[in-house]
Amino acid sequence: MQKTRLSIYFSLIFCMFIAGIAQALNLPDFEMHYEKRTGKVLGIVNKTASRESNAIKVLSRSVIDPKEKESIAIQAADKFLLEKGNLLGVKNVSSDLYPKGVTEDRIGAKVIRYEQRYSGVPVYGSEIVSVLNTNNEVISSSGRLLEDLSININSKVSAKSAIRYAKKDMEKRYSHREKKCQKSLPL
Repeated sequence: MQKTRLSIYFSLIFCMFIAGIAQALNLPDFEMHYEKRTGKVLGIVNKTASRESNAIKVLSRSVIDPKEKESIAIQAADKFLLEKGNLLGVKNVSSDLYPKGVTEDRIGAKVIRYEQRYSGVPVYGSEIVSVLNTNNEVISSSGRLLEDLSININSKVSAKSAIRYAKKDMEKRYSHREKKCQKSLPL
């Protein structure tokens, strides 16, 4: 019984390893980074996109409205995730991922953070980060998403009850600190 489980376990790991190699062979312009424990893809690096800035393009793009620059970058990252996101566990970019923000460094590279959402509700700790160069080519995308979520998101607690519970919890956690502070204060 134990040997059967072990052989199944090692067979699965071997299959994931072979599948990963096959995947990498089908995408020669991309480098995959895998989680050792599960064999899932954690990151995709675009070997054809350059990190170096193109001064002419940076100057020509500097007159674009910042919101428009963000929108263009998000569209480029969305397109990349539509094509390659399934490797990271992305099933539907438009409904599963929400861009939290775009930051830009001094040479024009952009970092877009996406949070996973389930029926519009943020999934804590699940995100994808895409890095784009000044030409809005995706340099890399990485992150983890929770898969196969099936959660009832309908609230069973009213807003008033939630506030009451939160206040009670805060009092329980921090009331002893307040008493210590009052004792240590000079009169």
